[in-house]
Amino acid sequence: MRSMALKNEEASSNGYNSASSFESQMSDWDFLFGDWEKTTYISSRTDDAVGISGATTLPVIIGDAHKLRQVKHSPTYESDGIHLVPECHMEEALLVDEETHFGHQEVYTVAELWKGHDESNKRDKATQDLLSALQRANVSEDSYLHEVNQRKQIEEILTIQRLEIDEMKRRSYTLHDELQDSKKQKLMLEQHIIQIETARKDNVKEITDFFTEKSCEETKKCLKLEMDLLSALQKAREMENLYQNEKGRRLDMDVKITRQRVEIEETKKHRDELYYELKDLKEHMLKLKIIDVPDETNRRRRAERDLLSALEMVRY
Repeated sequence: MRSMALKNEEASSNGYNSASSFESQMSDWDFLFGDWEKTTYISSRTDDAVGISGATTLPVIIGDAHKLRQVKHSPTYESDGIHLVPECHMEEALLVDEETHFGHQEVYTVAELWKGHDESNKRDKATQDLLSALQRANVSEDSYLHEVNQRKQIEEILTIQRLEIDEMKRRSYTLHDELQDSKKQKLMLEQHIIQIETARKDNVKEITDFFTEKSCEETKKCLKLEMDLLSALQKAREMENLYQNEKGRRLDMDVKITRQRVEIEETKKHRDELYYELKDLKEHMLKLKIIDVPDETNRRRRAERDLLSALEMVRY
């Protein structure tokens, strides 16, 4: 920016050799954006007379239309003489100074516009990153709701299976009671067989046929009851294994849902932190529009860089 200002100064003050001496006594900020009305520099035809604020002054000489006015002389100039400049030259120099001042004001305005454009782009980028974080939080919340629905379905399936297991247990108890009854009947038959054996002397063949027939029937009944009981026990074991597997899957899903819930809470917390940081940054930027100090500008840029770094960390 200073190089542009120097080019404008050289173009507007062609023939004035005092620019380097004038810039050496002014800071960059005063040179570009200072109050030029307080400083006046003029040149004679020999380009030797220069005046700045703080320089020595000469008494005023009153004359006619081409009267001479006081001229401020640079203390660093090599000549010890006093140069008097006509008032018409003084007015021309003031006009050149005003044009140069307006040129510097235009350069400063363009620089401020570019600065505002860069800050607007940074704010837009920060807003887009915040919207992306909110979208990821919504996706995580949808996944959590889907997992909750799956958990409810699994719990319903487990409830149905539990009822089936209870029914199988009830049937196994019924079969066990039937087996006990058959054993009692077997004991009764054995007693009856003993009675028959005592009476077989009368009709051995009849008794033998009756005994064989009854024993076969009872054996078939016992075998059938035992097979039914074994089948019921096998089904009960299978249902128990299935219940254990479903229970393990439910525990795994509970752990997964808990982890996702923690991640969602952390994402929401980080989202709120980023939102408040962005809000504070906007308020700080509004304050900085009123106070244009280099230190405040540097702090604002550091805050923007920190916010951009935080948003990059959240995105990755």
